[in-house]
Formats: sequence, structure tokens, C-alpha cells
Amino acid sequence: MTYCTASEVRTVINTSLSDAEITLHIEFSDAEIIRRIGAQTIGDQLVKKLSVLLTAHTIKTRQPKSTAVGEYREDSDNVLEVWGSEIERIYRLYESPSVVSSGYQNIDEELRYTQSVSQTGAQSSLVRGVQLAGATAYVGFDEEKAEYFSNYYWCDGDEDDIQIQAAIDSTVRMGGLVLCERGTYDIKATVESYAGIGLVGVQPGLHDTPASHFKADSGLDAPVIKLLVHPSYSGDKYFPYLSGIYVEGNNDPSKTNNHGVHVSNENGPLADGYIDHVWAMKCGGNGFHIHDGKTYLADVYPESNQGHGISCEGQTLLDVTRAYVFGNMKNGLYLNSLITRCSLRDSWIIYNVLDGLWANNFTGDGTLNVEGCDFDGNQRDNIRLGDVANLHITNCFLRDTHGSVVTDKHINIYETCVGLIEQNTFRDLTNPDIISLPGNPIDLQIRGNLGFNPYGNIANSFDNVNNLVGFPAGGSSTPLPSTDYTVRGVDCFLTVTGGTGVSITLKDPSGDAFASGLADLTAKWLPRGFRINFGVFTVAPSVTVCGN
Repeated sequence: MTYCTASEVRTVINTSLSDAEITLHIEFSDAEIIRRIGAQTIGDQLVKKLSVLLTAHTIKTRQPKSTAVGEYREDSDNVLEVWGSEIERIYRLYESPSVVSSGYQNIDEELRYTQSVSQTGAQSSLVRGVQLAGATAYVGFDEEKAEYFSNYYWCDGDEDDIQIQAAIDSTVRMGGLVLCERGTYDIKATVESYAGIGLVGVQPGLHDTPASHFKADSGLDAPVIKLLVHPSYSGDKYFPYLSGIYVEGNNDPSKTNNHGVHVSNENGPLADGYIDHVWAMKCGGNGFHIHDGKTYLADVYPESNQGHGISCEGQTLLDVTRAYVFGNMKNGLYLNSLITRCSLRDSWIIYNVLDGLWANNFTGDGTLNVEGCDFDGNQRDNIRLGDVANLHITNCFLRDTHGSVVTDKHINIYETCVGLIEQNTFRDLTNPDIISLPGNPIDLQIRGNLGFNPYGNIANSFDNVNNLVGFPAGGSSTPLPSTDYTVRGVDCFLTVTGGTGVSITLKDPSGDAFASGLADLTAKWLPRGFRINFGVFTVAPSVTVCGN
């Protein structure tokens, strides 16, 4: 019998977890309550509230995209602090005094609520072997804590991966939180964190560099941190959570497997993985290396890595928000091989040596959504695309590329992509080829962009081989008589004057005429996919095609 129910937990948090999964979290919360204050009466309203808040706190910590509801509706970002404060207040009501004294003494409040203080007469001492409260395990550099607390793992700055791994392994079965205190940890072998575990470091402020620093040994040719399913665990696949860690590789380009964080499927697919406020810098490989599964990256900083900033391969769903991808020796984001869906929002992709974003070979109906991002100074193309069936690039700001290759472009589409490029701003490109398109991109819409041919003349806009008009240039400035031309590439404004025997017919994408018998046009707007026929003229008219 539990102190609360899944439905009661749902009154304070909106989560995608099933009732069975919530009930499992409740059981762990209730076990923590019993361990700390002893068994309590079923139906006690305060104990029920304590169980609800502990469970909600655990879910929110492991599943950041869950949201507080009801009386805890999130109007600010401190709901975890609110829950934590209320949890401690309830505990204090039920706990027996942890200090007895024959005289007046000062009580260390930090120790008081760890249930680890006893005192005989006027002398106090720590009780050895009890657990430090607040997390499943701690890692840090305080040797005295390690002497007294059974769940504190002491590091000495040499091969600290051994102690970090021991802390993680201690909580594999129950799931939980491993807190890494501030300091620089020496990593000589990959730290493996598993589904169902939160590995969390110290972050002084929202955008400050984390104070928990994992620094790779110079000889490490493997990831610094790996997130995966534990090889011996066959139960439910909970998601891994990683937050507040500064990961530094060995900056050795010969150590190509020295990724900062590797999300792996080697023991089976993960449930959703959450990584936030993690820096991945100066790695011999990629900053973040994602292989299969569904991964959320938020407020991450892959910078100055010898490989890609973020690399994603396999049948993967990737969601990236507020990433700062800077100065990587390959691509900022590299997406390849059967990607199912990728969303990139509100991010800065700047000064990477190859492309800002390189995406290719998505699944048959794979989706790439890029929104509200800044691309600046990437040395090949800002965006390089091939074979994306559902493409949407919108509200992005693309500045100059700085490479020496003459094909440098803001957007280079080298294989057929289907979708929409709209309402972006292009600036300061040294090469006039702002967008490069292959073949006849009649299934790609490009409209409403600032800086890309805004109402500008498209030279030689007629493709008389494929009966297309628009962008890119098709090779001729004049049409053929009695020929339907389909507008491609971009929406167009057409001005038609002169000629002999001209009789213009305008048609919708289905071929149905909505205007006919026109001798001329003045900046007539035709969206992509619409058609125009100039009739059986004997002298070709003069046609100006402007794209936007």
C-alpha cells in the first residue's frame, strides 16, 4: 500500500509517464520516507502530500519537459525549489530531534537534516555509515564526508572516473540522482551513466560554466561520458538525464573516439534522453555523439572540438534548443543516415570549419525543422542539405560564410529536398549564389526571405527543356509559343510587354485557367506551382521575372 496514488501525483505534475511508471516512483518515494522518518499511517494527509511532492520532484528532475500544474502551476522557473522547501518542512514536523545536549550548543543546520548528528554531553560527533540526504549518491573532494557518509564517493584528482562510476553503479537498480560537487575530475576511462539515473553537476547560474569539470586524460580515445542502458537490466527503459557538467576532451585529433558525450544504443535502445546545461569542449572527436533513440539537448555548448559539434546518426529523433555551437573543426551539426526527425530552435551555429548544419539521407518521410537560429561565419556552407523529404527553415538569420571555396553558400541543397524556406534573413554573402538548388526543385518553396532576390530580376529565367520558369536560371530569357510554363523555386512576379500575337493564359497548379486572353502583365504575382502560357505568338514578348 502506498501513501499516495498516481492520480494524486497527476494533480501537481503533467507527465507522459504511465500510471504504472508513476506508481513505481511512488514506491521509491515511500521507501525514502520510511527510511528517514519511519513507517507512517496510511491516509495521513501530510504524509500523502510528502509522497506526492517527492514523486513529482523525482519525475520533474528526470523528465524536465514535464510541467507542474494545479496549485504549483509554473509561472516561474523555481518549482523544484518550492517542492524541495515544502518537502523539508514536512520532514521536520515528523523527525525526532537529532541532537541532545546537557548544555547550550550551536546546531549545524546543514548536518541536522542529514539525520547524522548525535551528541553525548557537550561533545558532538558524526555517526559513521549513515547516508547523506538529498541524493542517491554524491561524488566530491571532501575526504571527511567520505569517512562518515556511506553514499559519498571521495575523489583525489587522479582516476576519478573510478569513484564516479562506483557512485553510478550503486544506484543502477533503484534509479536515482548522482550529484557531482564542484571541482575538476580526472577521467582516464569512460564514465557510463545509465537509463533511470540523473548525473548532475554544479551550475552556479543559468548560463554560467558548470563548476563540475570532467577532464579527459590525454590518452583517452573513448567518450568522456556515455549514456546507455545497463547491460544487465531487462526492466523498463527509463531515460537518462545529464545536467550541469563541463566536459573537456583531450583536444587530440588522432583520438577520434574521444567524444564529450555519447548517447549509445549498444545495449538496446534508450527511452528519451535529456541533456541540459552541458558543455562539451576540446574533444578529439565530437562534442555530442548521438546514435539512435530520442534525445533532447537544451542549453548545450559544443565548442572547439576536433570533430563535429553535434553528430547524430541512425534512426534518431533529435531535439536541440538553445545550443551554442562554436568553432568546431568539422560541422557544427552533422545529421546523417536515416534520421527520422530533427528540430533545431533558437540556437547559434557559428564559425565552424566546414558547414554550420549538414543534413543528409533522412528516412523516406524524415523531417528537418530549423527555426529562429543564427548561422554566421561557417567556412563552407551555413546550411548544406540533401535528401530531406520534409524541410522547413524559417525565421533564421544567415550571415557571411568565410571559406575560400567559391561554392560557399548560405544554403546549399545538393540533392532534392521537399518543403519550405521562408522568412529568413540573408546578409553579407561574398558569393552571389545565396541558395543553390539541384535540377528542377518544383517541390521546394522559397518565399518571403530578406536578402535573397527580394523582387530582383532572375536572369534567363526560362527553362525551355523542362517547361519551367523562375529560379534557378534556366538558360533563356524568352519563352516558346503555346507552352505551359510552371513556376518553380520561388514565387514570382512577371511583367510581360510587347511581342506579336501574344495571348496570355494563367492557370492554377491543377491546370485550370483563371485568366486568359491577356496581351500583357504588370508585376503579376504567380506562386510556385502555378502556370503561364503566352499563346501562339510570332514575335516573343519581353518578359521580366522577379523572385521573392
